Amino acid sequence: MSTLHRTFLAAAIAVVGAASGCTDDSSASFTISNQSSYFLDEIHLASVGSTSWGPDLVDSLAPGEDLVITGISCDTYDILVTDETGVDCQLSNIDICIDNDGWVIDDVTLDVCAFNPVR
Repeated sequence: MSTLHRTFLAAAIAVVGAASGCTDDSSASFTISNQSSYFLDEIHLASVGSTSWGPDLVDSLAPGEDLVITGISCDTYDILVTDETGVDCQLSNIDICIDNDGWVIDDVTLDVCAFNPVR
C-alpha cells in the first residue's frame, strides 16, 4: 500500500471517527457530502467481508449535494463510490455507529482513488 493511499485512509477514517458505544441493534445515519467537481453516479454499502455490494443508493449526486443514509444498522461497512468518469473509490472497514457523521468526497479523494484503483 502506498504512503499516499495510507494517508488517505487514515484521513478518511479520522473524518468518519471511531465507534462510540453503539449497540448491535441500534441504527445510524451517515452523510456523504460531494465536495468534488464531479457527479457521483453510484454509492454502495456492503458489510465487511461481503462478496457483493448493496444496491445503488443514489441516481446521481451533484457537486455540492449531500446524501444522508438513514436507518442503517450500526455495523462496520465498506463504501464504494463511482464518479461520472468511472473511477471507483472505496473505503474499507468504516464503523458507521455515529449519528450525523459523514464522509466528504472532494477532488483530492477522487484523485487518490484514481491512482489506487479498487481491486
